[in-house]
Amino acid sequence: MSEYPLTRYALVPPLNEVPRCDAYIARYMVRLFITEMLAVASLEFPLTVFTGIENFTESLTTMVAMAYALSIWTYGPISGPQLHTGLSLILLFTRRLSYPYAIVSIVAQIVGAILGCGLAIVITQKYPDATHHYGLAKLPDGSSEWQAFLMEAIAIFMIVMMILATLDESRQGAWAVAHISLFPFMFAVSVIFTAPMIAAHSGIGLNPAMMIGAAIVNNYYKDVWIYVAGPIVGCVVAAIIYEMVISNAASTARLRHWFTDRNFNRHTNYKVLDGEVPDNKID
Repeated sequence: MSEYPLTRYALVPPLNEVPRCDAYIARYMVRLFITEMLAVASLEFPLTVFTGIENFTESLTTMVAMAYALSIWTYGPISGPQLHTGLSLILLFTRRLSYPYAIVSIVAQIVGAILGCGLAIVITQKYPDATHHYGLAKLPDGSSEWQAFLMEAIAIFMIVMMILATLDESRQGAWAVAHISLFPFMFAVSVIFTAPMIAAHSGIGLNPAMMIGAAIVNNYYKDVWIYVAGPIVGCVVAAIIYEMVISNAASTARLRHWFTDRNFNRHTNYKVLDGEVPDNKID
């Protein structure tokens, strides 16, 4: 029998486990890389195409949100999809993703951003120069670096809290019904909500991989740290608060196993396993 779940078609291997070195895993690693690359390229391409077009900010926010939704629906069964460097790190941090898969995903996201930005620049022939940079967030006039940093962190905090709630294995059934099918829509809504909120203060980065890729293509790195560090900090804070406080599974026993147990299982109720709560007290 195969160690991987059997269905009519080959499934994704367990992403929270360190992969074995075999042909099946090698093929999946290639699929994972291509999936994340294409997913992020499909986000960066429209962003770069419409950068600099006047009176298009609100429409661009909606379009990018829809691009996120389409990418999640299209590539979700293969890679998640992750689409975001901070999210890959959070999946690693919360023991949903092992480090080999996280590394491949993050590299693929940056390559995808380079591909999407570069392709858009070549097709539109809007080449970057000293005053024009495409696919990059720009610090608005009158906004400080730290204002932008905090706005990026807060916005991605809100988005990641929604993501973690969707992924929460302990969520009650009534709140988990069809949650995966609704996830692309909820993600789009969260982007449409947060992007205009921070636009005047940060210029809307939200995705470290996209900003890194666009910075490489434009050869322009001013203020890029804001759009990398801000979202990552927001992701980490969201993960800590959700996993340690908000989740129904949160407990000191789970926290202890999370950081010390090599075979940590997110589906195990560590409250009962370690005797913190009697089994008959669990719904």
